[in-house]
Amino acid sequence: MNNNKLRDHVGRILHESAIRSFSFSLQGANVNGPELAEIGRQVLKGSIAVRVDASLESSGEFDYLSNTLFFKSDNPDRGTILHESIHALLHHHKCTKTTDITHEVAAYLAEVIYYLREGLIRRERFQKSFTLGSTQSIYQEAIRLIDKHQILRKSVYLKWGDYQGLRNAIKAHPTYIKPQWQ
Repeated sequence: MNNNKLRDHVGRILHESAIRSFSFSLQGANVNGPELAEIGRQVLKGSIAVRVDASLESSGEFDYLSNTLFFKSDNPDRGTILHESIHALLHHHKCTKTTDITHEVAAYLAEVIYYLREGLIRRERFQKSFTLGSTQSIYQEAIRLIDKHQILRKSVYLKWGDYQGLRNAIKAHPTYIKPQWQ
């Protein structure tokens, strides 16, 4: 898939009904479907670039400086597209009062909400304990947060203390062990 096809693919995904129904807020970061659809429009018109970079260590990345969504492959899964698009959304909202870790919380929360709504992951799989620092532990904490606050059923505002467990799970993951996040 070339970059134009990838751009069109990403733009279309951000208009899907499963994504348009998102709505949650945390520490100044508001995530909702209409705003994600706007990110999709910006992708489609080229205001936000989309590129493949096979050298990425992760499956995706949003570069704030170049305003570019990068994906490791030309066929990223929808969860990865959504996760990185949340970073683009928060950048475009100029969420300067939010921390990097809060951006990751919002991105993982949206990704897991999407996976649950689409039946791509099952809660039962995340009922056992996982090693802190694993992606599974991040998903497990996101599911706990989603269930506790009924995020699949209603729009919610989460306070700093509400997502402490998810912050800790993210900060323990090798990808996110950075001095500014500890």
